[in-house]
Amino acid sequence: MSTRILFGAVAFCRVTQTEADATLELAFSNRVNRVDVSVSYGEAKLHVGDWIKRHGRSFFLATKTGERTAAKAQEEIHRSLEHLQVDQVASSPRCIGRGRTRYAHVPPTPLTLEEAAEEVINAMAEKDLATVAEFIHPEQGVRFSTYTYVRDSHQVFAADELSGLIGSEEIFLWGYFDDTGDPIELTFDDYYERFIYSADFANPEQMAVNEELGFGNTINNIADFYPGSSFVEYHFSGFVEDYG
Repeated sequence: MSTRILFGAVAFCRVTQTEADATLELAFSNRVNRVDVSVSYGEAKLHVGDWIKRHGRSFFLATKTGERTAAKAQEEIHRSLEHLQVDQVASSPRCIGRGRTRYAHVPPTPLTLEEAAEEVINAMAEKDLATVAEFIHPEQGVRFSTYTYVRDSHQVFAADELSGLIGSEEIFLWGYFDDTGDPIELTFDDYYERFIYSADFANPEQMAVNEELGFGNTINNIADFYPGSSFVEYHFSGFVEDYG
């Protein structure tokens, strides 16, 4: 039986094979027996595949795809199988068997926007970027905009880059304060605490879909920047406008 706790291998995207081996050994010694990986996780899938080649498949293995057509999903899953160096395929979209990989002959049923948003905001509350990375667009990445006006110049990261930002001392230019025009130059951790998850947004006063609840000095151009997109807003009232 698979454990309730799984190891998200996106954390392996920027480590050595030796570090990945040590981490897997620690996870397995603590009876975690399920590893989750994706073709979009960069080097992570290769590290897991190298482990399997040397030690065998003594754990539950899950992989997934963000593709939403049968042909592209099958192509991406097969590419993941090659990287993981396994050849067994479960016949059910939700079947996870010992030494097997989750596989879908047809794309899995996607979450609703509200369900996806709930998973993401709960992960953000725990700073669980491995889970957040599962929802990042494989080509467009995730864009960080300090205000509701989105710009091309804003920082964008791919899924396999996200976890490496935690603890990094690199200073990024995230934009400019709306009131003073001063540059917002912070590490990812500092930016996260000040602008991303600065309140308990997993338990907001209000939540709305495609509706702007809070208003500031900047225009909301999400619909223009991402045509056809939808957005979810988690809102608290009464905050002091410290940031412009």
